[in-house]
Amino acid sequence: MSKYAPTSGINRVLVIRFSSLGDVVLLSCLFRELKNIFPQAKIDFVTLAEFSEIHSLSPHINEIISWPRLHHIKSLWILAGLLKINKNYDLVIDAHKSTRSLIIWLRYLFSKAMWLKLNKKTWQRQLLISFKFNILKKNPSRRQTYLDILKKFTNTNKLNNLSEIFVDESIEQRLNQKISLNKINNYIVVTPGASCKLKQWPIENFIKSCLKLSQNNHFIIVGGSDDDLSRQLADKLAGKAINLAGTLTILETCALLKHARYVISNDSALTHLAEAVGTPALVIYGPTVKEFGFTPQLALSEIIEVNLPCRPCSKNGSGRCKNSNYLECLTSITPEQVIISARKLEKSLN
Repeated sequence: MSKYAPTSGINRVLVIRFSSLGDVVLLSCLFRELKNIFPQAKIDFVTLAEFSEIHSLSPHINEIISWPRLHHIKSLWILAGLLKINKNYDLVIDAHKSTRSLIIWLRYLFSKAMWLKLNKKTWQRQLLISFKFNILKKNPSRRQTYLDILKKFTNTNKLNNLSEIFVDESIEQRLNQKISLNKINNYIVVTPGASCKLKQWPIENFIKSCLKLSQNNHFIIVGGSDDDLSRQLADKLAGKAINLAGTLTILETCALLKHARYVISNDSALTHLAEAVGTPALVIYGPTVKEFGFTPQLALSEIIEVNLPCRPCSKNGSGRCKNSNYLECLTSITPEQVIISARKLEKSLN
């Protein structure tokens, strides 16, 4: 007799993850493995409207239900009620475990749906941040943590935890209307910005690294529409770089990344997007650490970091630097370190 729960009665599945961009990207392995475990099931996904495009081409998802970030929490209560009445889910997976997902859970009390939740290891992470007491040395990747939600049904260690993003010909055509990639050889995608300033490697270091690497490469710069760092980098790389910051959708960015040699980035969602389409990344870590579970998945990708007693100081780069040598975790990473890693990667790619 199997020690796992039967899968035959699961015909409708709801997955909940509102944000952030990187987390939503890494969630892709869960959709794929859900479909493998429950091939007969229809899988729906609730997320913020700004991230609904990411998995819009996934063959594993039946419907994406988007929720506007600015809507009052009451609207989420109403949405949860409609989902409960109209969708009749057998399994609900809370892959966020937030106040917003708690509201949906409250609407599902006393329903027939089985409810499974992500183990975020919040207190273990806080111990590491606040007291540098590390019990996360063997912490699995966030991708594997998502799959571990399904341990009731299968041996999750045997599942494929690699993330994936699907891009079709229409996305490629949209991108080619904005930039003709056929005219650019050996391009590297770089993003000097980050969602939080504590995660931003100094722009002068990006400039020095890219100028050195530009002898054999072109650069395409991506980021937000208000990203002044992207403009600064583009100005210094005149003739060797194209600045597309703020001009691409998420899937257009994925199409761009798919054809890039590699990516140079701060610890940001761009690295997860790149790897999801098979492109390696050089990732510059500052206040965050690999124990949080967001490490690269590809063999050729690399984390560039320095070990300091103050690291980690934040779970996502928010807050303020308490080191008397401001942002030492980033300023002590030299352009030469990134250049050496890039040359090594280029040699492996040739």
